[in-house]
Amino acid sequence: APGWNVIGGGEPCLTGVSIGHNEHGAWGLTIFSTDQEDLYVYDTNPASPNQYKYKGAWEEMRVIQEIIPVKGRSPVTADIKFTRHGPVLSEDRANRKAYALRAAWLEIGGAPYLASLRMDQAKTWEEFREACRFSNTPSENMVWADIDDNIGWQAAGITPLRRGWSGLLPVPGDGRFEWDGYLPIKELPHVFNPAEGFFATANQNNVPLGYPHATGFIWSDPFRFARIQEVLGSGRRFTLTDMMELQYDFLSIPARTLIPLLSGIAVTDEKTAKARRLLLSWDCVMNPDSVEAAIYQGWEIRLSENVWTLLIPEKAEAISRSSRSRR
Repeated sequence: APGWNVIGGGEPCLTGVSIGHNEHGAWGLTIFSTDQEDLYVYDTNPASPNQYKYKGAWEEMRVIQEIIPVKGRSPVTADIKFTRHGPVLSEDRANRKAYALRAAWLEIGGAPYLASLRMDQAKTWEEFREACRFSNTPSENMVWADIDDNIGWQAAGITPLRRGWSGLLPVPGDGRFEWDGYLPIKELPHVFNPAEGFFATANQNNVPLGYPHATGFIWSDPFRFARIQEVLGSGRRFTLTDMMELQYDFLSIPARTLIPLLSGIAVTDEKTAKARRLLLSWDCVMNPDSVEAAIYQGWEIRLSENVWTLLIPEKAEAISRSSRSRR
């Protein structure tokens, strides 16, 4: 289009190219797991269940009535309720409690992926970082590489500032646990032209040691990140084909770590002994056609279950099992 020269992929129903390139640079993303949500617990008014206690006074929930058509049946009327913090997810009338979600992505101006429009027109790292300043949700690792051999990483997304509490657990919604604004996005972790010559993100915890702000607590396992570092840190030069192969790399670092432990275990059953021989001679590549990969996957699942049974108290296991069954 006039003034636009960009190619890549965007998000369904949203404007902009969120992963792609223009004639100046290319960008991509993975998840940066910022904790953008809090669950608030309210005391409700026994005389009026749609009122909740906030700073010593009763506040009225906002109620929106939705009519939901149902095929073959009469429409269903649903009351959608909101507190000052967000939508009410659940009510416990017997115990006079209500639970609501405050989520950064529901804030005015959250605008998922809308910053892509600015990123699409960036010509330099500085312009790209400035575009990231408008990337409020979802929280992402934004990476950049340009025609001048510059590379950079900028974590982006709304980061609530919680003073004196972590956000890991539900909190009372009575006014004592309010967000104190948001961390400016440019103050989130970032690097420019690191000495290693590359920067790897794979949804893992990449918050630098000593970083002064809490961001998130639940990250993906580090194995994809470790494999990327292993390959890119090898010191050799790479071709476009090498990069394509890295995208489809099936090597399993957990398998490479666990399988040597099998060599010191006494085995009397011949079928088990054969499986062990196959695994000990395997290259730990999870090829879809690999018999060894299938054996390993079955063993890893059972090993995880055994460790869980060994280390997790029976009562906690019962709670977890009940939770999984409800899902």
